[in-house]
Amino acid sequence: YQDVSDSFDLEVNGHFQGTYAYSDLPITVGRFEGGCDTRHRILICDQEKPDCCVDGVIEAACCEECDLFELAVEVIECDSNRNFSLDIDFLYENVSDSFDLEVNGHFQGTYAYSDLPITVGRFEGGCDRRHEILICDQEDPHCCIDRVIEAACCDEECEIGELEVEAVECNGDSCLVIELDFEHSGTGDQFDVFDRNGIVGTYFYAHLPLVIECYPISGHEYEYIRVCDRNKERCCAEAEFETLDCEGTFTLDLNSQGWEVNYATASSTLIFNDIGANSPLEFMIHDINGIHIHSDIIQTTQTTRIHAQSGVYIVQLKVGEQRYYKKILVMQ
Repeated sequence: YQDVSDSFDLEVNGHFQGTYAYSDLPITVGRFEGGCDTRHRILICDQEKPDCCVDGVIEAACCEECDLFELAVEVIECDSNRNFSLDIDFLYENVSDSFDLEVNGHFQGTYAYSDLPITVGRFEGGCDRRHEILICDQEDPHCCIDRVIEAACCDEECEIGELEVEAVECNGDSCLVIELDFEHSGTGDQFDVFDRNGIVGTYFYAHLPLVIECYPISGHEYEYIRVCDRNKERCCAEAEFETLDCEGTFTLDLNSQGWEVNYATASSTLIFNDIGANSPLEFMIHDINGIHIHSDIIQTTQTTRIHAQSGVYIVQLKVGEQRYYKKILVMQ
């Protein structure tokens, strides 16, 4: 240059870029869009002599496209708070020196490509949770890769132990009274009991060991029982147990026999009337879930004190080898 002022204006593709001192030459400007078929027009004019200009057209740098690919994410290390970490790795081409990481829309940090693979977290676990991972080149926000992953369950593995089940007596000719118990871990609050034909009932783990007053008789030499957690259908255990010969078992029609049992709320007293036996009798009380409440010996007509909350109860009366049952309703 010669016969100029002290500075010049620069335009690229018709867009003013700035005013620069001649004494600062050479200068670096940009950034401009690359591409093997892209061209840029440059115009430089003296700041005080707008007719003193020079221009030219240049081919842009090809600038091979940034690419992130083959994202691999591994879920690791559930802790006692049900949180987990992530191991992240992926391949890349034509990138800057680092990338930004987001999980579920929350910025996690900027990491060097040279540090891959990286471990990040901790994130909340849960069998029904999912987490969205987004990775973008730090200098090219359009160069990204994402993936949705399932979170670690981070729940204690559900396990139902060996079933301890025994048929203790007949309840008519179609039902068995059975006792059921088992160990369990990682379960919910309730479990379902099934026989060969379907569900028998739903019960609380807290009520174990359990008495089931009417377990259907199948007619096989051995009965089948299956127990499954109410909320985790695959968490089950099953067993077979020896049945009883209940064919022809006599069941007393309680109403026709005339005996009664009632609960007197005011005095918390169970009252038996008209038993019609000439010797002491044994009785037991269970709640509707089969939990044993009370046992005692009574005479033919007697009262016995027992504290019962509101609910339905089953009174079992033992007469010799026979068992007779009656439901009572307690309303406090």
